[in-house]
Order: sequence, then structure tokens, then C-alpha cells
Amino acid sequence: MTFKEIVKLLMPGVLKKKVHAFNSRRFNKKSEREIKWDNFINDQKTVKIKHDLTDTVHINLYKNYYLSSFIYNNEFEDETLQFIYSVLQKDGCFVDIGANIGFFSLNASAIVGDKGIVYAFEPANNTFNKLKENIESNKMKNISMHKLALSDAEGVKEFHISTDGYDAFNSFVMPVHGKDYILEKTDIARLDGFYNDLKQYTNLVIKIDVEGWEYHVVNGAQKVLLALNPILIIEFNDENTSVSEFRCTHLFKLLESLNYSMYNLVEGKLIPKQNEDYFTYQNIIAKKVINYEKGN
Repeated sequence: MTFKEIVKLLMPGVLKKKVHAFNSRRFNKKSEREIKWDNFINDQKTVKIKHDLTDTVHINLYKNYYLSSFIYNNEFEDETLQFIYSVLQKDGCFVDIGANIGFFSLNASAIVGDKGIVYAFEPANNTFNKLKENIESNKMKNISMHKLALSDAEGVKEFHISTDGYDAFNSFVMPVHGKDYILEKTDIARLDGFYNDLKQYTNLVIKIDVEGWEYHVVNGAQKVLLALNPILIIEFNDENTSVSEFRCTHLFKLLESLNYSMYNLVEGKLIPKQNEDYFTYQNIIAKKVINYEKGN
């Protein structure tokens, strides 16, 4: 089965909405969805809106949340999401490091089913509460929520928390987006501490999006990566690492030392990626000898 056929099979509702949205923009006419979003923004009494991710999964989006409009208009991480649908299997395991309000965790939960599991890690108090609300709203029992940050140490560390809607950029390093941040203490742990839980699954996919702290997460997951060979989806963005000790080029070299090869995802195909001195924002796929197409 081709990549496009897989996506069509698994995401019929979302694809239909995308086509409708495209046709509406093509003729310079606001779609029903766009009108509904405008009404939501202008309604002073409503703070959140329900949005269908698939025919069976929804997410609550919040007015004061930077990424809400992108998710609502199906313009958020689309190619990355389609890749996850193509490689994550029923009864598999998805690890969402930097889960935020649950966009990827909710989708992954629907894929892995009752015998699979999703581990969702989110350290910020307010964001974690939204994640929990979205999971409970969908009555999902296969998501294991963890209010902590993953790193290469254990203990407690201060975390920058946005107070003006830029929760997606919360980080241990000083965020480059948003103006107002407070410091909040959070527990930190290594992914290697979850090795015994993760080793039960032959199909393991890990997403890492932690706003400049990716090197530390990978460094604290070396046992998992060497022994279990998960497929990785990692954000590379040197704008976020500009005030960090480790840049994306160091992350690339660390992954290579763990026997990973890196790829760009372009129209459903994996294109070999070379190391660079400076990485602009991109999600990079890191994998070993694991087939890309599900079921092959």
C-alpha cells in the first residue's frame, strides 16, 4: 500500500475537510469553518472550541493558545502527522516528548488501539491540565500522562512558561517567541528510566519537540535508542538552541554515534540528510534499519 493510500484510509474525514478548505480559499470565499473560527475569536465568553482531528477523535482548542488556529485549519505539522500514520502500528507504542495539549498523542492513541500505548510527557502545569482535559474528553485509556520533562539528568529544574499564549515554546532555555514568561520548577528524568516499559513493544515511534533541549533528551535516552531502535521524529531548529550549550549540529553527531541516519520528509518520501552548521526549523526523521511503509 502506498503512503497516500494509507493516509486516505486512516484519515478520510480530515482529508475531506482539507479539500473543502482549499476550494474555499481558491475562490476567495470564507469556508464555514473559517467563519466559525472568526465567531469563536470574537465571542468574549467562549474560551475554547472543539475540533475534530479524525472521525472519532477531537481536541479542545483554546483562544489564548498560539497554535490553535493552525490546528483548527488543519495547517499544523500535516506531513509529520501523515508520517506517523504510516509507521506507527496497531498495538504499537508512541512516545510524545513535549506533548503540549495532545495533538500528536490523541492521533497516536487512535492508531495503536487498546493494546498499544502512548506515553505523553508535558512539564508545564497549565499545559498539562489542558492535555489531561483533552485525553479525558476523548475517554482514552491508552495514554499514560507524565507531568515531567525529559533530559539527561534527574531532579528538579526551572522551566520558562509563557503567560501570553506561547505555550508551544515553553523551554528550559530562554524562548525566542512571546514576551511574557515566568519560571516554574519541574521534575526532570531520563527516558532510559522507562526502558523496561518500552521494551515490551516491537513497534516504537518517538517524537521529540522540546524547544532547544533535544540534545539533552537524546543524551538521556541512549539505552533506549541503542537497544530498541525506535523511529525518531525530532525538531531541529537552531533559533531555539542559540542560547544553549549544544547546537543542532551536536545533536546530529550524537544521533550518528547511536547508529542513526537522518532524513528529511518530502512529499511522503525520506530524503537522506547531511549535517549542517546551522539548521532552520524542520522536523527530521532519524531511523535505523526499520521499514518506512507500515506492514512492509
